[in-house]
Amino acid sequence: MRLKWLYVKATIYSLWAQIFVKFNQDYLLKKSIKNYPETPLKSKEQKLIVRQVSDVTRVIGARAPWNPMCLNLAYVTKKILKEHGINCTFRLGYLEGRPKNMLEGHAWITLDDKLIAGWLPNLKDYIEMTQPKQITKTQKTS
Repeated sequence: MRLKWLYVKATIYSLWAQIFVKFNQDYLLKKSIKNYPETPLKSKEQKLIVRQVSDVTRVIGARAPWNPMCLNLAYVTKKILKEHGINCTFRLGYLEGRPKNMLEGHAWITLDDKLIAGWLPNLKDYIEMTQPKQITKTQKTS
């Protein structure tokens, strides 16, 4: 039953994010780029949620008619995991060697140095712009 709700929730969030990708990409980036210390996955339940969210966003990325891009899927993954009390790391990178007017970027999500969302065959070629700077609770309140 939870898996069905994850699909519904991820679909709604993805549609919402698609609007922001089209009209206000900066807002979505600002919301996504804040990384808090990752949650250590201690229980089987947490690991199952991470796996299910990863699967759900992969399916939505492949089958949704609005063709969500990596920023959309990374945002959706991070948001749903956060709702389940799991902090992950949002990463943003670019490919070097492209002409100046053709920047190719990519967003992906990791947790415990494992890729959760945003797989590409050449992901290792991307130069990461967002070092996983973790925001502490004292930084969050100030």
